[in-house]
Amino acid sequence: MADNIRDQLTSVEVIDHDRIMGYSTYNDILTQTRSFDMDDRESDFYNVTVNFVVKRLPKYEADLL
Repeated sequence: MADNIRDQLTSVEVIDHDRIMGYSTYNDILTQTRSFDMDDRESDFYNVTVNFVVKRLPKYEADLL
C-alpha cells in the first residue's frame, strides 16, 4: 500500500459500455444457484471498458511528498 502515493491518475476515458441483457439469469447458470432477489432482477447491469492513464513518480520524488 505504500506505493500508492507514487501513482497519480491523470485521466480516465470510458471507451465502451453495453447493457448486459439477462445478466442475473446468466450468473445463476454460471454459479449453479438461483437467486430470487427482486432487487437484482430489476437492476440494470453494464459491461464498461475504461482506460486509465497513471503517472508513477520516482521513489525519491514520492518520498518528498
